Amino acid sequence: MDIEERTYFNRLGYQVFGPILLGYIRWIKERYKERNLDLILCPSRDGFIVNQVMAKFYPEIKTSYFYTSRLASVIPLLSSKNDLCSMLDLYRSWPETFTISLLLDRLGIGYLVDQLEQFDLYEGYCLRKDNIIYDKKFLAFFDRFKNDIYINSNSQKELLIKYLMPYQGKTLGFVDLGSGTILSSLASFCREYNLNIKFESLNFQGGDRSYFCNINDAYIKVLFRFSYILLELFFTAPHSSVVKYERERDNKLMAVLSKNTNDFDVTNSLHLGAINYMKKHFLSDDCLESVFSEYFQLGMYPDIDALNFWKNIKIDANSKNQELLCPVDLRKKNIKDIFFTLKSSLWLSGQLTLLRMPKWMLKLIYTTYFIRSEERRVGKEC
Repeated sequence: MDIEERTYFNRLGYQVFGPILLGYIRWIKERYKERNLDLILCPSRDGFIVNQVMAKFYPEIKTSYFYTSRLASVIPLLSSKNDLCSMLDLYRSWPETFTISLLLDRLGIGYLVDQLEQFDLYEGYCLRKDNIIYDKKFLAFFDRFKNDIYINSNSQKELLIKYLMPYQGKTLGFVDLGSGTILSSLASFCREYNLNIKFESLNFQGGDRSYFCNINDAYIKVLFRFSYILLELFFTAPHSSVVKYERERDNKLMAVLSKNTNDFDVTNSLHLGAINYMKKHFLSDDCLESVFSEYFQLGMYPDIDALNFWKNIKIDANSKNQELLCPVDLRKKNIKDIFFTLKSSLWLSGQLTLLRMPKWMLKLIYTTYFIRSEERRVGKEC
C-alpha cells in the first residue's frame, strides 16, 4: 500500500467509520448496564476493533477477545446430529450453490479432499443445500466418512468446553455484526453440554434488539443490502479466521488460523483513522441517523474515482478470496455476464457505479428495493 492509499483509507476510517464505531460502543455500554452483564465477549473477527476501543475508552467495562468462527463454533456441534441435513442447518446461511470443498471445510473434514476422486467427485463439484440429499455420489462419500466427522467433532467439542470454562456462571454480552451463526451455535453448545453460560446478543444489525433497529431513515435501511461488505471489512480483525482448536505441549489451548494470503493494510488504516476520530469526538452526542450519514454517501453513491482505491481489494468470503469489485468491460460483456457479475457482487452499489449508472437511477433502484422489502415484511406480519 502506497502513501496515497494509506492516507485515503485512514481518512475514511476517521470520517466514515469513526462515527459508527463511537455510536456502537456507546450503545454497548448502555446495554452492559441495562442488562447487568458480567462481561462483553468480543468474538474474532467482528469484535476485534470493539474490544480494542472498549478497553481504551471504557476500561471500567470488562471485555474479552474470544477466538472463534463459524467453523470453530459449529463443528463441535456436528456430533450431536444424526443426519446430514441437521448438520447443514447448524449454519444459518449457505451460498445458493457451493463447492464440495466448502462443504467439507464446514463439516470439519477438509483434509479428506484427496478422497473425492474415488467417488467420481472433485474439489470444484457444485452442490445446492436444497437438493443435496438426492446427490448419490456425495451421499456415498458422506456415508463412508461420516464417522470421521464425528471423531473430529468430538475432539473439537472437548477443546471448546475447555475454552469456555472461564465463563461458567456468567452472563455475557456478545458482539456480532448480525448473521448470528456463531452466537446461536455457542448458545446451543452450552445447552447441549450443560455449561452455565448465558449469552445476550449485542448485534450491530439484525433483530428487534440490535443497535441498528431503531433507525428511521428509509434509505439507510436499504444501505446494508448494497454495501454491507464495507462494514464487514472495517469490523474484521487484521488476522485470518479460526479453523480449529488445538492443545499445545503445555496443555494450553491454541486457536489455529487459516492460511489467508490477504494483507490487512486497509483494515489497519481504517482502524487507525476511526480511533483518531474517537479520541477527538468521544464527548460528542450524535443521533443515530447522523452517525451513518458519511457511510451512506460512500456505500450508496461512491465516487467513481474513489473506486480506484477499492478495486484491487480482496475479501475472505465463503472460504475463498473474492474481489470486492469485479472489472467490467461493457464492450466485451453481454447482458447475461453483467447480470451474473452484479448478482455475485460483494459491493453492489460500487459495482453499479462502475457500470456508470447515474445517481437518479441508483436512487430509483434503492427506492424500489425498499418498497418491495416493506411489502414482504408487511406480508409476513399479516
